[in-house]
Amino acid sequence: MDPLELGLRTLLIVVFAVAAAGKLRRRSALRDFRAGLAAFGLRGRRAAIAAVCVPVAELGAVALLAASRTAVAGYLAAALLLVLFTAGIAAALRAGRRVRCRCFGSSDSIAGPLHLVRNGILIAAAAGGACVHLAGPASTGLAAAGVASALGAVAALIAIRIDDLAYLLGSRPRPT
Repeated sequence: MDPLELGLRTLLIVVFAVAAAGKLRRRSALRDFRAGLAAFGLRGRRAAIAAVCVPVAELGAVALLAASRTAVAGYLAAALLLVLFTAGIAAALRAGRRVRCRCFGSSDSIAGPLHLVRNGILIAAAAGGACVHLAGPASTGLAAAGVASALGAVAALIAIRIDDLAYLLGSRPRPT
């Protein structure tokens, strides 16, 4: 496997696995996620369905990305989910609504432009991963694979904790 693809695949697998786990780890986390969907205009039955479908879709993307034979479908699923999330955040921002980012289940930070940028980068990672995968296999040594996986995991950690990093760098209010 190409080291670039391995890094991008690791990034997306970790991001979506943590996102799904954050929403499904406790009933209260799933309940909070469902309640947060109201700010995006989903209420009642629609919110209940979306609250279950989103983490299931995230886990589906992880499963598709995990196998080389279904990786392109995984990249497409990840990109589609990210486009939908980005559109929801953008619509809320345009409408002047302050919505909680429950992207990873536990954060109470307010979704904003930083989340749009993060999602845009992740969409680019999904598109790039699909392109590299379709370009064909490239052999890699064990050391290159380890470095690529580690870099993908670090990038995922940055994406997951972006609110905390922005706070530490002084560009955002402290997440609650």
